[in-house]
Amino acid sequence: MGIQDFETGKGGEPATIASTLPLHRSPENSLANKAEDLTILTAMLAKLAQHYYRPDFTEGQARQLIRDYLHDLAEFDLRDVDAGVTAYRRDPKSKFFPTVGQLRERILEAQKDRLASARMGTAKARPQFGDSRPIMWWALPKNLWQPHWSESDVPFDMRVKDAPGGKWRWPHRRQA
Repeated sequence: MGIQDFETGKGGEPATIASTLPLHRSPENSLANKAEDLTILTAMLAKLAQHYYRPDFTEGQARQLIRDYLHDLAEFDLRDVDAGVTAYRRDPKSKFFPTVGQLRERILEAQKDRLASARMGTAKARPQFGDSRPIMWWALPKNLWQPHWSESDVPFDMRVKDAPGGKWRWPHRRQA
């Protein structure tokens, strides 16, 4: 595989690893059917628990509590769960670990916002963790670069080219 294999993906857009991921979950691909998603959800809840005082539970009680949360939140997309957990944690009124009902309320709000944005066309299909760049993005001709890509972000020992088939040159660097 050469550099030219990285030049374009679907519709002329730069190919990324994340571009092969599904844009939304289908019912058969829901959280309830994905063991790794349940592990991620468990980690989200454990991280949230570190922010709030909670009584000491026996190991069995804690296990049952997590099972109940997993069961009650399994219908939601992980993006919505993450947005709901973040919204709860950032709310100054949130003094204690949330009940399932409190989390569901925040998750439903996040889901509603995401679906409304998608219907209005304001949502952009992108990876879960923000705008990613293709592997070796600097090897793409500059006419395929996204507006937020900068020559000053190119690794120091790499060159760029302005157009397909163009000559390689050293990137312009911003002075700090």
